[in-house]
Amino acid sequence: MKKKIIIFLIGIIIFSGLLFINFQRIKSVNTAEDMVKIVHPEADHSTMVYASGRVNMLKSSDQYATLGGQIEQLLIEEGEQVKEGQEIIALDTTSIKREKKQLSIQLNELLIEQKKLGQKKSLNELTMEEANMQLTEAQAALNKATEGYDGGWVTKEELNQAEKQVEMAELQIKKLEAQLQIEEKADAMSAELVQLKINNLKQQLEQLEEDLKRANITATIDGTIVEFYVEKGQYVSAGMTVAKIGTLDQLQV
Repeated sequence: MKKKIIIFLIGIIIFSGLLFINFQRIKSVNTAEDMVKIVHPEADHSTMVYASGRVNMLKSSDQYATLGGQIEQLLIEEGEQVKEGQEIIALDTTSIKREKKQLSIQLNELLIEQKKLGQKKSLNELTMEEANMQLTEAQAALNKATEGYDGGWVTKEELNQAEKQVEMAELQIKKLEAQLQIEEKADAMSAELVQLKINNLKQQLEQLEEDLKRANITATIDGTIVEFYVEKGQYVSAGMTVAKIGTLDQLQV
């Protein structure tokens, strides 16, 4: 009787062990990692596929930040389908826009300064033209006084006065030429410096405009947003991986 009880207990232990092993096999097949439900986007039904192994997408692509900054908004939810070129993440562009506005103001000020330098050059040319006209008039008056002196109806004093007017006009032109030569050199250097600043600001504004275009991260392939590696408010650097897009209709185990 005692032997029968022992044999019975041994049988129960063996049977329980077999049940436990079988249960573990079933559990290993039906884990979340190894059980995949594939839904074809063009089909009106789903197919359950059970397999043991790691599920991989045949086609996937990591998405990278093209610009550093703070994430303002995730434009797509995980699991949603996207098209190549569609915006998926928007970065905060407040600082870029503020800098662009400040540079635009500086550029306008430099353009006004450049215009003033051009106007000053025109004014100097006009001043020289007036001085030459005064010299021409003085020479004409001297010629007339010389004729009058020879004719006896102009006095020596009047002739000397006419000669003095010509000398003063010539002296004025020489002074203007020397003064304008110095000013023109200084203005030329100023104009060159202003132009360099204008070119530099234009390059900075072009770069900021390009940054604004790259601020929104776009999908590089058609597919589904598998996972976001970032969240709203997080700071990212250029080249940082921010999301993964894959084709869930093409999987392999």
